[in-house]
Amino acid sequence: MELLIRSQNKMSLIKYNKSICISKNRPGVIIIDIDQKKSDKKDVYSIFVDGEIAGTYFSEARALEVLDEINSKIKCQYLVKCNALLKQSDMQRIKRHLTKEYLGDFILEAPPIEIKPLNSNIIYYEMPEK
Repeated sequence: MELLIRSQNKMSLIKYNKSICISKNRPGVIIIDIDQKKSDKKDVYSIFVDGEIAGTYFSEARALEVLDEINSKIKCQYLVKCNALLKQSDMQRIKRHLTKEYLGDFILEAPPIEIKPLNSNIIYYEMPEK
């Protein structure tokens, strides 16, 4: 499986190989508020993909949200075809069990039984602007 992440500025497509991490940038960024005629230095949190900056956010909480979004894209998806006619409630119970047990996304479909991955070999994620 291959994960490609488009940078926040839309100028690069980064191939994930080993690590995605958040780093607090100490030097800060100068924020200029024209209406109040003042500037202020703020810390920023950058998300690095294999050492390359993919995006920068003004709060650690937002950077963690984006990291969680990326993580959710990596989860495997499965299509489960049941070999017996099941009630909707039974199918939902099976889906909950499979999701908990295998940490993937499951789509249940009526007969015949067959389980196969739905993910293509490439996963694409675009960094949000804010």
